Amino acid sequence: MAARPVRRPPRPEFAAALVDSHLRMWASTRLDAPQVEAGIWRAKLAEALGDPTLATPLRVMMAEAAERLTVATDIRVHGVPPQPPPGPRVIDLDLYRRP
Repeated sequence: MAARPVRRPPRPEFAAALVDSHLRMWASTRLDAPQVEAGIWRAKLAEALGDPTLATPLRVMMAEAAERLTVATDIRVHGVPPQPPPGPRVIDLDLYRRP
């Protein structure tokens, strides 16, 4: 699947809220920051889906996101990750001995 740009949020205030959410996640020292932000966005989406003018564009964006997630991969992993050799792991200290 070729990369496509993500659609812009249907309203500018959603875009601003998304930036604020991102900044809060990075600046937070709370361990549950992602869950807190997810709850905030869940409430915002529920409110937006109640608005008939926003419901259809949001459903389209949600369907596109769901489609992308079905084929998403972690881009940090390229190919097959290396596996350690079988058997016990031993640190050979002789390699680090000074002559």
